[in-house]
This record gives sequence, structure tokens and C-alpha cells, in this order.
Amino acid sequence: MKKITVNTEELKKAIEKLYKVVARKSDNDVLKNILLNADTESGELFITASNLTQFARMKIPADITSTVQFVFSETKTILKAMKFFTADNITLEYIEEQKDDKGKIIKAGEVNIICGEKKAKQKIIESELFPAFPEISEELLNDCHYSNAKLKERFDAISYAPLTGETPRSILKGVHFCKSDMVTTDNYRLVLNKDESFEVETSFTIPCDTLKYVNQVLEEELHIISDIKFIKFTDNNGSTIITRLYESDYIDYRRVLKNEGKYRITIDVKNYVENLKYLKTIAPGKIEAQWYKNKIGAEADKGEYESEVYAIGEMPFEIAFNIDYMIEALCRFKNKVIITLDSEIKPMMITSEEDINNVALILPVRPKTNKMFEKITS
Repeated sequence: MKKITVNTEELKKAIEKLYKVVARKSDNDVLKNILLNADTESGELFITASNLTQFARMKIPADITSTVQFVFSETKTILKAMKFFTADNITLEYIEEQKDDKGKIIKAGEVNIICGEKKAKQKIIESELFPAFPEISEELLNDCHYSNAKLKERFDAISYAPLTGETPRSILKGVHFCKSDMVTTDNYRLVLNKDESFEVETSFTIPCDTLKYVNQVLEEELHIISDIKFIKFTDNNGSTIITRLYESDYIDYRRVLKNEGKYRITIDVKNYVENLKYLKTIAPGKIEAQWYKNKIGAEADKGEYESEVYAIGEMPFEIAFNIDYMIEALCRFKNKVIITLDSEIKPMMITSEEDINNVALILPVRPKTNKMFEKITS
């Protein structure tokens, strides 16, 4: 019988992290579970999860009698049960499947799970059914190091803007890296975060979920490499996440960021956001606000509502925008921001002299009511 003995807490921690990556809603039982690969040569147990887009692998020291690999059939159940495992070590005993003379399986493989006085037996899924872990080619396009904490901080600053839901332009559901820029957009708004201390040689776009998993699964220091198809994140412990890159070209966001700044208005973030929230409250269900001079307003079925905002400079024409989009963008800044624009149909650019590494753009919408402020004041 092939046995694997590992530290209970180390195994629990690895399964907890990797279970975030599995395709829990999949109809494929293999993708809803994790692969265990015990290697006698290295004396390590490699644990792998995949949803076919992201692949994650961790390793922990193990006492192994024979090289073996298999897939848990009920990872979720095992994870729940592990909170009752209090002994220092846990042993997995692998029982091979049984076949008749014609090679037909007459009894599925099983694994005995032993931790102190607690024991369990569970059927396993053969490892051959688990998707192969991708390999990065030797022709690297990027090879760099970066802080996981800094990557999370930057992603948090731009994570509100990518496209969501089903769409043929799936690349807009991702995060684009170009030189020192990280960018997300849904075609109605765009947000950029810059860090001059980190620069990629070749631009790429990855799914947003990848960065979530990198932060949840991997430790602090990251080694990042990529080729034309995949990108690989590895921490100091040798834990790894690989994801497929989006293959189509990202939008020319630098062209979108071109703004002559004909009109420049400085606003107080807290004051402006509070007034937008007032409009959302008094005009429930309304997603559009309008801005003219130092007033913002909204029109609902049962009335029109407005409020004055603190501003240096005035909006010279009526311009309409999505209230939620503006609140999300402004909440990434502190104190005062500068809004520049060229016309009522061109994007509004939001910047801050205190935070030069963040830029947000919001595309105006066509107002449903023209001259709204004339109606309110008349």
C-alpha cells in the first residue's frame, strides 16, 4: 500500500487556498477537485487545482513510500472535515483500482485518510483525467520580480472598471499590462494605475480572477515570466499559478487618454460623493446625473432634484454621467481631484496632484432631459 504522511495544518492550508481556484460549478467532477502528486525523489507532495483558465500548484514536505498521484472525489467534504483533524500529521493510504483480466475496472481506487483516531475512506478519480499543467516555453517575453502586496494594491485601485457578463469582447474583462501601466475598461469608463518601479517588456492581458488567485494563494515575493500563451507567477515557496493570456489585441487606451484639457474643474471628493449619494437616495433607481456650473442634479418620475458642490471652476455646459461610475472613480482618490474635459461628449479625465499614479476616465451619457437646470430654477 502506498502511503503519504504530511503535516495536517500544512495540508489543510494548501487545500483551503487551492480550493478557491477549482471550477466549483462545473459539471466535470475532475475540475471540482484537486490533484495530489507524491514524488519520492523530492520528498514533496504537489497539490494542484485548475478551472482550465487558471492552474495553481502548491507543494509541502511529505514522507512518501512510493510515487503516486490521484484526484480527490470530494475535496469540499474533506476540507470541511479537516477542521476536526487535531493530530499533528495526516496519512493518506492509496488503494489502487482493481481490474479484471480484460482490463475492465471492477472496483474504483480509494484513499484512506487517517488523522489520529479519525479515519475516512473515499473514492478517488484517476489522475489521467486531470488537465495537464501548462509549461512555459523557453522563449520568454517577460521575466521580472514584483511584490504581491503591491500587485494587490494596484489591482484593487482598478478592479471596478473591467467589463462583466457575457460578451464577445472578452479581453475587456481582463487587466492589461503595458510597460508600467495596469489598465481596465468596459468601454464606458477606463482606469489606469502606474508604478514606475515595475515595467513589463511585452504587454499582455490576463483575466481579473488570476490576480485574485495570485493574492489568495501565493506569498509575498513573486517571480513573473510569460511567453506568447501563458503567464506564470511563482512565490518564494515554489507555489505557482499559471493562466492563459487573452490572445486578441487590447484597445489603444493611450489614444483614449489624450485630453487637451480645455476645461478644468477642481472638486472636493468627499463633498461631491456625498451629493451624488444624496441624488441616489432622493431619486431612487436613477442612474444618471447632470452637472452644470456648480450644480449637479437628477430627474426622476416624481420630480427634479439638485444640489450645489464645492468646486474651483464651473462646468460650462450641461453634461450627464452614470452616478455609480462617478462614485466608484472618485472613491479611489482622497481630498481634491481635477476633472478635465474638452466637450460634453468627450471623456471626463479624473486626476489628482496628490496621487499622480492613478487616472480615471468616464464617458458622458446622452442626457434624457435637456436644459434640466432651467426647468428646476424656473
